[in-house]
Amino acid sequence: MLLCCPIGFSGLQSRVTSTRVLVPAATRSDAVTVACLTDVLTRAGADVTLASVEKTLELRLNHGITVVADVFFDSCAQTEWAAIASPGGEGSERLADCTALIELLRLQRQKLRPMVAVGESPAELLAAHQLLEFDEKATSYPSARLKKVIGAACAGWWDANVVVDRKVVTSQGPGTAMACALKLVELLFGAQKASALSSELLCPCTY
Repeated sequence: MLLCCPIGFSGLQSRVTSTRVLVPAATRSDAVTVACLTDVLTRAGADVTLASVEKTLELRLNHGITVVADVFFDSCAQTEWAAIASPGGEGSERLADCTALIELLRLQRQKLRPMVAVGESPAELLAAHQLLEFDEKATSYPSARLKKVIGAACAGWWDANVVVDRKVVTSQGPGTAMACALKLVELLFGAQKASALSSELLCPCTY
């Protein structure tokens, strides 16, 4: 499984003071990505909160799968998070419309804490709201439109399952979501924890 780390995370882990991870979700967010992010991070020992940006906690994800979020997003907007991990799917557009989430992501960048975006989210959520630096690399779901959005916002779209550049982790889609979640585990808990969890999950990711 291809994992691209163009720029290292030296010193970042020491700045993270908690293991609270926020996973915002919306109607038609990708079910596989939501499951991977929440499950893998919880297994690692993170305090994961699934937050709904909708007016209901019950979220109908893509392919008709329904989950119940822990909280409404509004209750998370004033909290500091070790990481914010956004799933892909058509729900990415709903996430991008959530002003409070965009502001929280801006604060996350300012505080040099990890942001994760999978599938459509790197383009719809990060690139479209100028949350990528001009010299950063990123990836996304490999459609022509999303590649163009990414390419216009930063140093270019990178063809890799997971791309890590500074504090931003981007990934291509459902099939790469577990590797993405394990990379975030590495950033928050260290390479040894990520490797052990990778073995437990029978996910052949190289760290």
